[in-house]
Amino acid sequence: MKKSDERIQFIADYISAYEEKIKLLNTNGLFDAAKLFELFAIEVGSLYFGQRLSNLNIDTYTYPCVDLISADKQTYIQVSTVKDIPAKIKTTLENIRDSKRVEINTLTNVKFFMLNNDSVDKVKDYTGDDQIGNISFTKARDLITTKDILQKATVNLDFQIALYELLKRETESIKDNSYKFQEAIENSKSVGLGNIDCKINNEYEIDRGELISKIKAENHNNISIQGGAGSGKSVLCKKIVEGEANLIYARAERFLEETDINNIWGFNVRQTLEYLNGKPVVFFIDSLEFIADSRTKLDLLCVLFECTKKYPLAKIITSCRTSDKNAFMKIESNYSIYPYEVSELTIPEQLAIAKEYPIIKKMLDMNSYIELLKSPFYINLIVSEITDIDNISDENQLREYIWQHIICLGDNEIKKVVESIVFTRAKDFSLGATSSEYDTRTINSLISKGVLVSNGKTVRLKYDIFEDICFEQHLDNEFNKCKGKYNEFFDKIETFGRCIYRRYQIWISNKLLAENNREKFLFELIFSDKMPQDWRKQTEIGLVKSRHCGQFLVSMGKQ
Repeated sequence: MKKSDERIQFIADYISAYEEKIKLLNTNGLFDAAKLFELFAIEVGSLYFGQRLSNLNIDTYTYPCVDLISADKQTYIQVSTVKDIPAKIKTTLENIRDSKRVEINTLTNVKFFMLNNDSVDKVKDYTGDDQIGNISFTKARDLITTKDILQKATVNLDFQIALYELLKRETESIKDNSYKFQEAIENSKSVGLGNIDCKINNEYEIDRGELISKIKAENHNNISIQGGAGSGKSVLCKKIVEGEANLIYARAERFLEETDINNIWGFNVRQTLEYLNGKPVVFFIDSLEFIADSRTKLDLLCVLFECTKKYPLAKIITSCRTSDKNAFMKIESNYSIYPYEVSELTIPEQLAIAKEYPIIKKMLDMNSYIELLKSPFYINLIVSEITDIDNISDENQLREYIWQHIICLGDNEIKKVVESIVFTRAKDFSLGATSSEYDTRTINSLISKGVLVSNGKTVRLKYDIFEDICFEQHLDNEFNKCKGKYNEFFDKIETFGRCIYRRYQIWISNKLLAENNREKFLFELIFSDKMPQDWRKQTEIGLVKSRHCGQFLVSMGKQ
C-alpha cells in the first residue's frame, strides 16, 4: 500500500498543477504547453479509454473542432486547456453543427479532455430540446478532466500503475529533451558559429548584404548555399542564421559518425519539433561535400528533411562546394531545396579590399594574381599572414607557402602532428582526432595560432582548405616518388581507404591551375596506358570538377 500511496501522490502532484509542472520542466520556455497537454491527452487518454488515440492534425495539420480519434474510429476528442470550459464545450458543439464538412457535421460521439478548474461546476448537459446538432452531450459521460483521471487512478490499481509509469517517463523525457535541446543551441552558437570567421584580418567584412536580403526575402524553408572552396559559404550561412533563437548546427561529418538522427545532437528531433508546436527552428548543416560519396549518410540527411517537412517554421540551410552539388540533386528535388550560389569576388569587391590593404593593391596591379584575389579565404591569409608576395606568383605557390609557413609553422615535427590529425580524421570519417593523443603544448599552440580548432575532446584543422592542402602535399610527394610506376602510387594512396577518392579528385582539379603541373601530372596520367581503370575514372571526375577544366581541354586539344 505504501507504494500505491507514493504513486497516487506523484500522480496527484503532477496532474493538479499540470501547466505549472510543464513550465517547470521547460524552464527555458522552449516548448509549447498546449501542445504538451495534447500529447499528454493522447497517452493518458489511451489508458483511460482502453484504446489507442491518435492525432487528427497529423494529416491536415489543423483538423477543425476535434483533435484526437480513437483506434476504432468511433470516438472523437476535443483537447483544451482553456479556463472557461462551459463556453469551450458549447462553442465546439455549435461549430460541429455548423461545419460545411460532412465528416464534421455528422459526428455523434465527441468527448472533451480538459484541465480541471472551477468552471467545471457550470458545465451543463446538452440533451433533448437543448441538444446542439447531432451530438447528445452529458457532462458525466462526455467530459473528462484531469480530476477524473486522478479519481480513476485512486480506485483502479492497474490504471494507477500504468499512469504512474507513463508520467514518470514523460517527466524525464521532457526534462531530458529540453536540456539537450538547449545545450545543442548553446553549442551551435558558441562553438559551431563561433569557429566561423567572418572578417578579413578580424577587421574587414565583405558586404554580402544584397544576397542575404534576397535569401531572407524569398524565405524558402530549405536552402543550399553553394560555391567554390574558400568563397565564403559558411560565412554567408552564419550571417543568415545568427539571429535565430533556436539554431542547431552540425558539420556534415556528424552524419558519417551516426546511424540515428537523434544521436547527432543528443535530443529526439521529431519529439522536440512536436513539443515546439510551430515555433521557429533552423538546422544549419555545414560542408555537405564531406558526405557526397556516402549513400547511407545521404539517407540519414533525408531523415532530417523528413522530420522537418510538416513544420512550416522548421528550416534547413546547408553549405556545399559547387563541385560536389550533383551528389545532392535528388535530395534538392525531393525536398524543394532552393540553391544559392556564392560567386567569386568581383573586381569592385577586390578594389574595395585593396583600398584597405596595400599588399592586395600591389597584387591586384599584377595579372598573375587574378585568380588568387577572387577568394576571400586567400585574401584573408595574405593580409593576416604574409608580408612579402614576391616569391608567390600563382595559387599553387601560395598553397605551398601556406603549407610550409602557416600550417606547419616551418617545423617538421608540427608537420607530422598536422598530417596525423588530418589523415586520422579522414580515414575515420570523424569530426576530429583525439587531442589527448598529441602533445598538449603543441595542440594548444596550433589552436592559438588558428591552425586547429577544438571540439570537446577532438581537434581538426580550422579550414577545410588546410586539409585539402595537406593531402595535396602528400599526393605530390607520393607521385614524385613513384617515378612513373603509377600502380605503386595508387597502391600507396589506397591505404587511406574510401576517403582518398575525393581528396584525389581535389588534387587533380588543382593541378590544372598551372601549365607546368598539367605537363608534369595530368598529361602523364591521362595518356598513360598503365593507368588503372578505377583511377582513370577518378581522374576524369577531378578534371570535370575543376573550374579550369575548359582551359585545360583547349590546351589538350592542341597537343
